Amino acid sequence: MKVLTREIGHRGVTVNSLLPDPIDGAGIFTGVSDDDPYKKALLETVPVGRLATPEDVADGGEFLAGDASFFSPVRRS
Repeated sequence: MKVLTREIGHRGVTVNSLLPDPIDGAGIFTGVSDDDPYKKALLETVPVGRLATPEDVADGGEFLAGDASFFSPVRRS
């Protein structure tokens, strides 16, 4: 991210990244019940008390791709 920002940021291109933690219903948690010991142990470390969902990640991506996340040294008029 730092390299890409330095390469193209001066052109007014905003560089964002989305790196989610384990996602409920995806990857290792596909078809896993809430009683799974690994899932329970992981949930104890999550401040909000739940894992993110695929929809949560999509919402974050939608925000980062939209105008609301714009920030650049080049001021828009």
